[in-house]
Amino acid sequence: QLKNLRSELVKFKALIELELDFGEEDVEFAERQDLLDLIAQIRSVIKPLAESFTLGNVIKEGLITVIAGKPNAGKSTLLNALLRDNRAIVSNIAGTTRDTIEEVIQFEGFRLRLIDTAGLRESDDIIEQVGVAKAKEELAKAQLMLYVFDAGQESPHSVRKHVESLNHDSAVILIGNKMDECGDTQVWYEAFPEMTLVSLTQDTEVGISLIQDKITTVLQGLGDIHSDVILTNSRHVYSLQEALASMEKVEQALKFGLTGDLLSSDIQQSLNALGNITGEVTNDEVLGYIFSKFCIGK
Repeated sequence: QLKNLRSELVKFKALIELELDFGEEDVEFAERQDLLDLIAQIRSVIKPLAESFTLGNVIKEGLITVIAGKPNAGKSTLLNALLRDNRAIVSNIAGTTRDTIEEVIQFEGFRLRLIDTAGLRESDDIIEQVGVAKAKEELAKAQLMLYVFDAGQESPHSVRKHVESLNHDSAVILIGNKMDECGDTQVWYEAFPEMTLVSLTQDTEVGISLIQDKITTVLQGLGDIHSDVILTNSRHVYSLQEALASMEKVEQALKFGLTGDLLSSDIQQSLNALGNITGEVTNDEVLGYIFSKFCIGK
């Protein structure tokens, strides 16, 4: 489909080149509205393709899932529970985890790259400072953050303030440790209506099951895994984004009535970008179409 649409764009490029050759005669071979319609059609195809890369990259590389929170909140306990193994050292001493711990598990047909991090706090301990810095680096790359907090030591306000202070661009699942020990758990849910909040109680199995359900929801939000085409190549995504940007320029050129040479240049950029996907990048295409449709001597 992309190859056919690109072929149609080649034809418009050829017609505009022809207009430039007959500039003195003030003729118009390319119907501008048809070109706008074609651009809209191409965009409707390549935009979903470009957006599918988020899902494709997760299928290829795994979902980067960072377990974060303040010291001694229960992060390592959560990692061990998800792994069903004592992978991380657990103690009631704050700052036990100094470095990141990464493990991969299979989940709902995806790989989860679980990363346990050092507790986020200010510290005079140089080693702990390094651990906190690494935790923040991982958060900046995260696609999902499991933020663990001790409900007995925190308030809804302090949790929100800390989460919002973190540099991340990921989905967030709040995990309240010991929430069953609080007097009114409903206060916590009402404080985070726009976020996913899970209570991790003494019945760990129930809590882990709920967390897994929420992770499944996050994965489903990445896109349709049953789609016919899902991009996993970052080079292809870059080319599609280039094509979208170039076609935006073509639309602007048509809107403001810019000259044919500028219009032709923007169309060529779109053709080159699409050609990187379809494997058709050649300067002979335009001339070939002109000579096949018009009686013009070589």
